Amino acid sequence: MIHSHSAKVRSMISDEELDAWQKLADDATAGPWEWGDYRDGHGLEGRLLSRASSDPKVILRPVATSWEGDYEIEYEEQDGAFIASSRTIVPALIAEVRRLRLVATPRML
Repeated sequence: MIHSHSAKVRSMISDEELDAWQKLADDATAGPWEWGDYRDGHGLEGRLLSRASSDPKVILRPVATSWEGDYEIEYEEQDGAFIASSRTIVPALIAEVRRLRLVATPRML
């Protein structure tokens, strides 16, 4: 008798979680994002930058900014939510991929 393991496998991540995570990603500033150095010459500084822009003249767009000498960082609320939640989401996704690889990989006996 052949047993299908895939029918018995239940995802550790629910569809509701995936939907919520997708919304966080969709609402955040478009990427790719990178860590870099941005200065506009008027005191505005940025370290977290986006390369995505509908304006062809814009190469980098700051996602999080501060004014020179000021430690307060300004960012869009949806970007902050995405950044904060990624600390939980990324490890969960890594664990899920590893779990699925174990299920999908034929075992050598």
